[in-house]
Amino acid sequence: MKNTLGFDIGTMGGVAVLRADGDLADVVDMPILRDGPKGRPAVNAALLAEFVFRSHASEAFIEYVGANV
Repeated sequence: MKNTLGFDIGTMGGVAVLRADGDLADVVDMPILRDGPKGRPAVNAALLAEFVFRSHASEAFIEYVGANV
């Protein structure tokens, strides 16, 4: 099975899993912890890694963040 991940990075982002036929398999909000300075949110890397592992994805695409390209 060839799954594809799509990442909208950042603490307000999320992750989508697409199956090989292009159907949406799963969508989750970016896992966060509010343990940064002054309670600011930070991505929970352990939970994100667990989700990526469980997706069995063979490829991933990450949002390109930058000024007008």
